[in-house]
Amino acid sequence: MSKKILPLILLTIIILPLRCDILFGSTSLYSNTISYPGLPEFEIKIIQNFTYKPLDINYSIAPSGNIVLLISNNVSPLRIIYPKNLTLIINSQNSTLDIILTGNAIVSYFSQNNETNIDIVSNLQNATIIIYFTGSESEYNSSNFQQGNETTYNIESAGILNTDYTFIIVAVIGIIVFLTLRRYKNR
Repeated sequence: MSKKILPLILLTIIILPLRCDILFGSTSLYSNTISYPGLPEFEIKIIQNFTYKPLDINYSIAPSGNIVLLISNNVSPLRIIYPKNLTLIINSQNSTLDIILTGNAIVSYFSQNNETNIDIVSNLQNATIIIYFTGSESEYNSSNFQQGNETTYNIESAGILNTDYTFIIVAVIGIIVFLTLRRYKNR
């Protein structure tokens, strides 16, 4: 009986990390409204397909009183990320948004009706996106920049990685164990 159950257990271990959401795709929606005295209230919405790891969203108040919004993900070396797309939507009373990009993110964006849509089209590994309301770029790159109230928001992952070495390692080990057991069984 145990010989019949063991292959099923191994098969479950191999298939379990795959999960259904990676097969059919998954979408997570994060929404948060941020308000700060003297600044227009704005809402952050992030829509992801094939999410990989929680993103850190930090906002700080620059010396001029403008908001600096940093969105970043620090991915472990064992994880390779190629999300289908990630869309960041910012609604604000302010009709103009300036966007600075650092890291290796390539984005396209457009503004319409006080809404800015940013489509991330590349690998976001170790990328940081800085979005701020008005003000000069040098102000935010200055060493004199002092962070004000800072809040970190984590987006829950809606699915596992599109490419995950952990899954591959578990699958290979499971197959080796399964073939070894079959070999001893046939002796």
